[in-house]
This record gives sequence, C-alpha cells and structure tokens, in this order.
Amino acid sequence: MSPKENALKSGEELSLFCQPQDPSLKVWWTAKDATGNNIDVTRGFDRVAGRNLIIRNIQGNQAGIYTCHVEIGFGSPIRRHFNVIVKERPWPIDAFISDFKVDSLLAQYNKDPTYGEDVDLRCETGGIPTPSVQWLKDGRLLSNSYKYIVTSYEPAYKDDAVISKLTVKNFQRYDAGRYQCKAVNDAGTQQQDFVIRGVATSVGGSMPSDDEDIGQSAALTSRRGEIKISICQPGRPCQMDSMPEYSGDGEI
Repeated sequence: MSPKENALKSGEELSLFCQPQDPSLKVWWTAKDATGNNIDVTRGFDRVAGRNLIIRNIQGNQAGIYTCHVEIGFGSPIRRHFNVIVKERPWPIDAFISDFKVDSLLAQYNKDPTYGEDVDLRCETGGIPTPSVQWLKDGRLLSNSYKYIVTSYEPAYKDDAVISKLTVKNFQRYDAGRYQCKAVNDAGTQQQDFVIRGVATSVGGSMPSDDEDIGQSAALTSRRGEIKISICQPGRPCQMDSMPEYSGDGEI
C-alpha cells in the first residue's frame, strides 16, 4: 500500500498502490477534490487505473482524497483513503507602481517619482502552499524601518493568493536602483523587478497649464552698471526689468 499522505509538485507523477493479498479481488478507484467534486481517475491518456493508479503530469485541480475500493465478495467493499497534495510554484506576478500595472502606459509615465515623494510598489501572486513574499533592493533584503514599510496579506476573494506592498518613504537620489519582489514556497520561486530612478523637482516654478501661453522667451542685455531682462510671450508686449550688475568684488 502507498502512504496515506502524498505530496507532489505540479507536473510530477502520482503513483498509488492498492494490492490486496488475494489477486482475484476486484479493485477500483474514486477521488474527490477539496470541494467534494468528483475527480475523473479512469479516463485520459495521462493516467492508468487498475490495482495501481498512475497520473502523469498531475495538476493542482487534481489534488484531493483518493480512495481505493476492494470488493471482498460479501458486505461492503473495503476502502483505503489517500490524501494527495499538489504543490504549485508561485504564480506569475502581477506588479504595480503607484496602483498602475507595470506594463501599462500610465505606469511607464509615472514610474520615476519626484524626490521627496513616497513610492508604492505592489505584487499580487499565489501558489500552493501560499508563498511568502520578500522585497529586495539591489540584492539586499529589506525589512520594516523608517525608510521601508512592507505589508502583506491574503485576500479573502481568492484562495492561496497573497498581496504584498513596499512603500519607500521620502524617495531620494540614493534610493534609486533595482527593487525586486520575490515570492517563495516549497514548489519554487517567482520574481518581478522594478527599476526606479527618481527625478528632481523642477526649478523655477510650475509648468504652465493648458490654457496658459507657452513659448515664453527671455533675453539678457548688459550695459555698464546694470543688467536688463526682457521677457516676451506670443501676442503680448515684452516686459522689461533691470537690476544692478554685480561687480565681482562684493560691491554693486
């Protein structure tokens, strides 16, 4: 007889043996998944059902309780149950930057934060068993601190899933680099990289709004003792301003 507990990775071969001492006794198999639905164990090119049950390339939806029935000629058949667990490596990761999926145009536009902002990176994955999620920066494992906040939880709407978020507080130039979300369980790993660079705050005020004139130009002219500044916008007269010229010796 096979052991009562059988754990395999997705894609491996399941072999269960049920061999009564009397070879003339009839043997057959049934199986149910975790929700009580029947699993077909007799049909398909990838399985052999007799005294030995073999399922090649087993998948997660074939996990459950397998039962060997032995007909002894009188009374109820003798039954033996086998628990089959199929482990699945972490699923491909859905990754988000500031709530935009990484492969979207919005994520590409918003992926480089302004220095001083908080940056949110999020990974959604799952597996059997539910994987744990680690966050790394340039290969270094991150943990909760004043700079990094890591939160992970298992959503109620999906079995075996996990959502993990990394918040980088007050993003600065030295925070730029390669961040990595890594999901790990007994069946394998899955990972997603984020390359975050960051940009400096623009100097000289905010960008003009859509209803403001753009194309503004400025020119500097210098005469002895003063500097004149001309600021011109399309459709408007140029504005002149002047300021004393700096002599270079601390005097004006």
